[in-house]
Order: sequence, then structure tokens, then C-alpha cells
Amino acid sequence: MQRRNLNATLPAGQHHGSTMRGGSNTTSMEQELRDKQALRRKRKRLLLRNFLGQYFYDDGPFFVLVGALGCGLALILVAVGYRLLGYMFFSGKHMQHDGHHGTTKQATRTNPRLLHTTTTNQQMHRHTTKKPPHSTRQTKRRGHADNDDETGDNNGDDDSLEPLPFNSIYHVPEAMETMGDRSSEYAQLRRLYDTELLPDDNERSLQFVHDMTKPLPPSFLSSSSPLLPALLAAGGGGGGGEGVHHSDQVARDDYGRVHHHQIKSDADDDNDNDDDDDEPVYDIFNCPYEPPRNYPREWNLVHDVLNHWPADDTNIPTSSGIHQGLCVFDYQEDYDKALHYRELEQPFVVVHDPRVARTAERWHNPEYVEQMVGPNVLHRAEHNVNNHFLYHMPVRGGSQGRGRGDRRRLRQKDHGGGGVVLRDLQGRPAKVQNQQAVPEALRMTFRDWLVRANVTDDEALPTRDHWYFRLIGCGYMGADGSCDQGSTEALFDELPFFQPLLPPSSSSSSSPSSSSSSSSSDGENDGRGSNALYLGNPEEQMGIHCRFGMKGVIAENHFDASRNAIAVLMGQRRYILSHPKQCPNLALLPKGHESARHSAVDYTNPDLQRYPEFAHATANEVVLQPGQVLYLPTNWFHYIVSLDLNYQCNTRSGDTEEYWPPIHDCGF
Repeated sequence: MQRRNLNATLPAGQHHGSTMRGGSNTTSMEQELRDKQALRRKRKRLLLRNFLGQYFYDDGPFFVLVGALGCGLALILVAVGYRLLGYMFFSGKHMQHDGHHGTTKQATRTNPRLLHTTTTNQQMHRHTTKKPPHSTRQTKRRGHADNDDETGDNNGDDDSLEPLPFNSIYHVPEAMETMGDRSSEYAQLRRLYDTELLPDDNERSLQFVHDMTKPLPPSFLSSSSPLLPALLAAGGGGGGGEGVHHSDQVARDDYGRVHHHQIKSDADDDNDNDDDDDEPVYDIFNCPYEPPRNYPREWNLVHDVLNHWPADDTNIPTSSGIHQGLCVFDYQEDYDKALHYRELEQPFVVVHDPRVARTAERWHNPEYVEQMVGPNVLHRAEHNVNNHFLYHMPVRGGSQGRGRGDRRRLRQKDHGGGGVVLRDLQGRPAKVQNQQAVPEALRMTFRDWLVRANVTDDEALPTRDHWYFRLIGCGYMGADGSCDQGSTEALFDELPFFQPLLPPSSSSSSSPSSSSSSSSSDGENDGRGSNALYLGNPEEQMGIHCRFGMKGVIAENHFDASRNAIAVLMGQRRYILSHPKQCPNLALLPKGHESARHSAVDYTNPDLQRYPEFAHATANEVVLQPGQVLYLPTNWFHYIVSLDLNYQCNTRSGDTEEYWPPIHDCGF
């Protein structure tokens, strides 16, 4: 009997031994699951269509591509914005440099003027706590205290600014209520120096800057000149050719104070009313209360000044002096006289200000400067392949300016190419004689700059790379440091003589006592109540700017449209100065030019064929040394040469009208 196959009668998938148990029930469940998944995907697509719009699905890939690019651009903008915010609050990585100890050793070896003793460094590191991240320091440096435990009295500050609580660690004696650095790092640094390393001692500070002052050769317009009595007896000195020179070697006491020698001849009275003589003769170290006629004396810029001492020569002439016409006033003996010159808006030099000497003494220690400015903070700097540094600001939008009142058209058609070119006062196409004078702008730390700038004489050749370093204290431009990334608000604590102190209701111009060594008797409470000697209008101050120069660095000739007080705190700088009336002879680049206000002439090799008017320019010069301050009125021209590694700080305080007419006539 044939056996029946029972599996043949069963539906597929339900045979005996099959692993698909459940048969059709299992198949229907899987199908239902797939349907649900498809429905969910369809709902997601519908939601995405409603969110992005139907064109991304109905009108082809073009709109899909546009949408993708838009999303990518949005992501890029977010990333860039995040990066910019990071740069605002974090100093970032700085340029690579040699190790800490290696750079310190080089600084000591190549420049013994930098006070970098082992004892001082060990004391600093022993007293300085571990630094927080530089981002925290940056926030606190810019006017924020770590706590609100301590407050201060108003020291003549501007009431329009919000007072800043002083740091409880240490209250810097010179600090203003509304400006300065309130960080714990700076408070610890100043407490260490003020109480242990360099306590307040005016006599010691004055002696220090005197020791740092290099002797200069005898001067023609000084009591040490053998020729001055003859000129005084003749009632004049003539012009051109051999001229008046300067020296700082006059009689001094043990602390470097000038002892003036009055030189008076019998012929002086007979020649006081001689109006025919245009060349003033006076002793620059014993100037009269009223400025001499045609003060300050100037000489032919090319024939006398530059031929006698070339602009790229950093060695002071030893056979004869320099052509200085500016009066030199002792801060403690001639304050009234200096203030009178300042009120008359005449240029002059101030020496032996104890407040300036104290700052110079601290700043001669590079470790102090590094901690003061922030060891990891990036500051403005400039680099060039030679030693020329010309201000350069690209004109936005391609627009070019014209002179005041359209006295002269500065833009004229170029008949050769049919375009438009910018022309100077003489109608020449405006361009710089030295085409490699425009530097590269960058940011770096103080130590990075010092490693590159502190070089030997052989390494400071004009054709070698040169570096310029800059600090900015915002003050009225933004007491929170907002005027510049990495601003140094501690400058308002370090340079009390440049603080914008408003004069009290009953101010006096009495000179400070020279017998006391306490800070209260040398500028703060001497009856003046302000820094009127250096600041014309404190409320118009445009911050404090410091420039650290490498040996050989040249800042091209230019004028500033405001009063300018310039203090040298380390090293030596040569300033070649010209009266604003010399504007037509200095071949200035016109208003609207990328380097407007600056001379197109290369002082190291003047092209008199292209600039014949430059041969008629006149000037005088002065060498500033540590602790000395130069006051320049509005619009006075200055050309600066760094004679060695140096620190210079300056501040501007509004303008005056008397020196604007010749500048207006030049198209500004």
C-alpha cells in the first residue's frame, strides 16, 4: 500500500520540519512591520518638505545645491565669529622664541644697560604666584579688580568715568580712581618693587638716570661752549654753515642737577633791540623767562644738520655736538619757566623730573617690563627688511582727499594714462622716495620683540631686519581696554606724569621742592594738582602710546595734529625737528595719501633733484636720554632715529590754532 505524503497537502511554509513556525501569521506580521516603517519614512519626508519647502524636492537639484551652500556658509560664519571672540579674550599662541633662560642671557650679554641681575630675578620668581590663564589676566588688566574690598579717593580724575575698585593686594600709590590696571598680577608686581626691590627714593632714581645718561660733546648754545660768549658779544650768530650745537655736559651736583652759568656780555644790552638779526642766540641751559626772538633756532636741514650727522648714523659725533635750539629746563629749578613756555606753546625739554626717573629705573629691568605688559599678551609690532618705518594706512573705497578749503586740487588727470593720480603741493605725482619704507604690521609678545631687537652693532645694519614694538593704554578712549586688543592700562599707573589729571579750582604753578625725596613733594601735592606741564588739555588726551625701538630704527618725518609730550625711559633717541612753517619745503605726501602727513624724502639720501625745495628746509635736533621729556606743540615736524635699544612713551592732549595756518596752506 502506497504511503501518503502528508506534506504535499500543506501550504508552502507549513511543511513538517520547517523552521518558519506560525506559517502565514509570521509573514503577515513582517509585512505589517515593513508598512509601518515605510509610513514613518513618508511622514519624515513630509515634515522635511514642510520645513525646507517643496522646491527642494520638486524642482530639481539646483535648489538643493543652493540650500546646501547656504547652510555651509552659515556654518563658516559661525566658526569665524567664534574665532574672533576667542581673539578678543585670549592672547592665543605667540611667535616661537628661544627658551626663557637663553633669551635672558642674550639680553644681558648684548646690552649691559638692561638691569637683569640674578638676585632680582630670584626675588621676583619667589614672590610671584602661579599665573592664571592669560585670558583671565587680560580681563582683569583692563580695569577690573579681583574684589571690591578697597576703594580710593578722587585724585583729580574725570568724574564721567566709572570708578574702578582698587585691588586689595596692593594699592599703587600713583593710581587714578578711574584708570589703570587692577589685576592681582600687577598688584603683586608693584608691591614687590615698591616695598622691597626699588622702594620710593627720588634721590636714588635721579642718580640712576644720571648714570644712564651718556655724555655728549660740548655745545655751541650752552655755557660750556667757548664760542657762545663771542656770539653774545656780537649780538647774534649769523646763519648757515657752522651752527649751534648742544651738550648735556654742564656743571652738575652729585645728583645730576644742572647748575646754570649766566653768560652776559656788555654788548648784550646794546643789541637787545637789534631787529635786523633773525638768528637768536641764547644759552639752552639758561633760557630767559620769555622765549627769545625767533625761538627755537633752526639750521639748514641738509647742509648743516644731515651733512654733519647723517640720519642713518647711530653714533653721536665726537668732534662736535649737535644742532639743538630747544631750551632745557630742570624740573625742580625751572618749573615756572617751563610751564610758561608750555602755555605759550613753545617746544622744550624737561630733565630731572623724579616721577619720570622712578619709571625709568623700573623699566630698565626687562623682567619687570615683561610682567607689567603680560608675558603671554600679544601687542602691536612692526617689521621691515630695512630700518625705515613709514606710517601707512590704506585709503578705503579708493577715495582721495583734498586740502582744506580746496586750496589746491590734489587729484589731477594723468595725461599719460588718462587716469587719476594724487599729487603733492608742487604738483608732482605723490610717491615715497624709499619704496621699501612701509613695514609689515603684526602682533608679538615683549620677549619675542626683545630677542629680535636686542642685537649687537654688527647686527643692526640698515639693510638688516628691524622690529618696532608698541604698547597702548586706552584711558579716555576706553578705560576697559576696548580701544585696542591687548591694551596695557597699567601705563596710567606706570606714568603718573602723563595721567589726565584735571586741575583743582585753586591751582598754583609753584615749583616743587628739591629737598624732599618723598613722592608727595615731587609732583603730586606741590600745589599744581595736575600735569599741566605735559598735558595741555587733559580731557582731550588720546591715551598713552609707547614705542620700543631697535637700534637704527627710523620713524620718517611727519607732524601730529595735536600737542605731544614724549618721554624716553631707556636708551637714546635722536629727534630732528622742524617748525610747521617749513611744511612747503618738506615734500609732504598730501591728504588722502596712504602715508599722508609724512615727508616723501628719504633723509638718509635726499633726492634734491626730485625735491629741490628740500634744500631750503631748516631744522634743529635733540638727543633724548632716560628720564627726559620733550614737549612738542601742535603740528611740529619730527624725524626719529633710535640710537640704541630704547623705550619711548608719548601722549597727546588736544590742539591749538596758532600752528594750523601753514599746515592748511599745505593742503591739510
